[in-house]
Amino acid sequence: MHKYIEDTRFAARSLVALIRQAEEDIERIDNYRKEVRFFQERFVENQFSDRVMLYFRQMMEEMEKSDQVEKEHQDYLTEYFSKHSAIAAVSGALLHIAAQGISLVYGDVGACTKQVRSIESQPIQEVIWAARNQSGHYEEGKYDDRTSRCFSQLLSDFVDEKFAVEKGRGKDQNLAFEIINILNWDNYEQYETDMTLLLEKKDG
Repeated sequence: MHKYIEDTRFAARSLVALIRQAEEDIERIDNYRKEVRFFQERFVENQFSDRVMLYFRQMMEEMEKSDQVEKEHQDYLTEYFSKHSAIAAVSGALLHIAAQGISLVYGDVGACTKQVRSIESQPIQEVIWAARNQSGHYEEGKYDDRTSRCFSQLLSDFVDEKFAVEKGRGKDQNLAFEIINILNWDNYEQYETDMTLLLEKKDG
């Protein structure tokens, strides 16, 4: 295994854990909101039946739980993430570590011709490199040709306007979290597998 991966393992693993925790918290509050909506609908549908009080009680119980979870959720995001924008920043930090590894071994991503795996029509190293650049320059809304080409291809491959970084939904947005998702880097093992295969070129 490349020494760079060993040296950055703690940082990368910690970043993946933070991203996963944020996803779980967001999913948890969304699930509680769905529960409240479900019982609200059952209450309305059965307001003239004998079961109305049952659904009313269930609705109120879920609303009480939802309020508590909402508070915990907001406290958590305020302290660690400042909501979704900081999740993107954490994702960007992980992409930065990955891109630095490529730079360390190859100098430039263009010299990395390894066939590790593809993200639709592009090699994974191109997506990592472009995503790191997009994350670092999204506030300017201006990207180098390599980054623009990569995201144009992502837009074509995934047919999703969030990848339209030159205009539209993707303009002026940090898309690092979206890239982490399509890389399947929501677990550290996948990240390390990809990076090991990418960086092993000059180990021996």
